[in-house]
Amino acid sequence: MLGLLRRNLRLYFGDRSGVLFSLLGALIAFVLYIVFLKHNMSLSWGNIPHKNELLDNWLIGGTLATTAITTTGHATSLAVMDREKGRLVDLMLTDIHPANIQATYIFNGMIVGTIMQLVMLLGLATYFRITDQLGFDWSLTPQLLIVMVLNAATWTSFNVLIQSFIRRMSTLSTVHSLLGTAAGFFVGVYMPIGMLPKAAQHLIEWTPAPYSASLYRRILLSQPLRDTFNGHSVAQTTFEKSMGIGININGLTTWTTDTIILCACSFIFAIIIGIVAHRSQLLAVQRS
Repeated sequence: MLGLLRRNLRLYFGDRSGVLFSLLGALIAFVLYIVFLKHNMSLSWGNIPHKNELLDNWLIGGTLATTAITTTGHATSLAVMDREKGRLVDLMLTDIHPANIQATYIFNGMIVGTIMQLVMLLGLATYFRITDQLGFDWSLTPQLLIVMVLNAATWTSFNVLIQSFIRRMSTLSTVHSLLGTAAGFFVGVYMPIGMLPKAAQHLIEWTPAPYSASLYRRILLSQPLRDTFNGHSVAQTTFEKSMGIGININGLTTWTTDTIILCACSFIFAIIIGIVAHRSQLLAVQRS
């Protein structure tokens, strides 16, 4: 099982163009922010203090959530490739239990997702340090690492479930393109969630994406929010509601609520995978 996991990790990190493509959704969000969004949002919030610190950390939180979604999807796509090329049949003939084979794809997605989020965090922190003199608080790293692992688990289980019904890599490439484009919208980096129409907000609230970004933003913006609003709770709540720092469901969600929602989504996805995806995998093997 460990040998299969090492093989999956080598295949992902050995494909440099694939690694870059898996980050495409996050990179698009970053470029849009630099070229267009930051200026517009700066105008929207007037002359509030620490504006760059607020907006840059807000972007980092959304980009990390996007990275978790897209990189886990590309890492777990090895399962589809193995099915299409008949490698899964060979693996099933070994003494590795089918559940362990599935577990290697899941662990691969979680490891890749966590590593790539760390890489993205380092890259963004370095960029904003150079351009905006943003001093990143590295003491937040343990909290961020916990959220990274939770996000990697949630989105790995989501992607494994989706890919259980996909037979061809050509189909999966289309799914990845759609997912990468939609991810930035659902985590609220293309446009802050509070500025979207109510119908769009309600749609987003039914997915794990905004809660993923909300957890990051709570950590990254905790001190900047205190420095900026200095106890003005009404103004701070307005900013948080507009920018997706907490999701407005009969009042803003809390750290605990966001965490519970992500854990619940991971559990639900895992249950469905156990019921549906394994059976679908066996049928695919029989037909190949």
